[in-house]
Amino acid sequence: PQAETDLAPNGSLLPGRLVGGAEMTDDGYRSQAPESAEFDLLTGAEWEQALDADLIVVSSSDALSEEAMMRLGYEEPVVLLHHLQARSPARRYLIEKARKVIVHTPEHAAKESSWTDRQDWEMILSAIDPAECSSEPEKLERATWAARMHPLKGPLRARFWAASNGIPLDFLTNVPRQTVLEHMARNRYWVFLPLEWGSESRGTIEAVLSGCDCILNSNVSLMSYERWNDRAWLAEQVSTASARFWQCALS
Repeated sequence: PQAETDLAPNGSLLPGRLVGGAEMTDDGYRSQAPESAEFDLLTGAEWEQALDADLIVVSSSDALSEEAMMRLGYEEPVVLLHHLQARSPARRYLIEKARKVIVHTPEHAAKESSWTDRQDWEMILSAIDPAECSSEPEKLERATWAARMHPLKGPLRARFWAASNGIPLDFLTNVPRQTVLEHMARNRYWVFLPLEWGSESRGTIEAVLSGCDCILNSNVSLMSYERWNDRAWLAEQVSTASARFWQCALS
């Protein structure tokens, strides 16, 4: 659903135009598509062009009208849900008619099951290269918070936790991802206490892979996996995520 100017000719996002976690996840899946998977990348306004395809993958329903969701649902697409869905009759139809629905966590599946008749869900985390995340042998007694500057991301809660525990806080926003990873590598704590429920939290995944102690609340859905803070297990999940996405979508 991102603007066409954000896209390179091969369908990937242009450098510096990754808007957020959902866009990064989509870009990661697309960049590792099998050679046999020839596809066109369409914006939400271009949905009618998808009707002649052998397979339709809807990676976000936000940009689709009610009419578009009803018509695409009739084609039984693969649907990837990045976040909690706004409820509507057409969106329910799209979810229930889809041949596969992919979410990132068990808790997200449970939330969407509560208002639809969908019971079978595929759970695949975002594709992240564990090699990008490292950990210093001796961590500093410092904490990292990193997100876009929005109250729902919990910046005040992070500051309060750090002040209450006497832990210096590196407060990062609007900085390159590599800068965030460098702070995670050397700081002991990752603090993320959002006010709004989220379906995954890529930042938390990267913090676990960087060997951080994570200070979280129940709005971080990643914790609905029993082994969410098992570094080896999580590395296996994200390193194989793209392959499992395409295997699921194309099967």
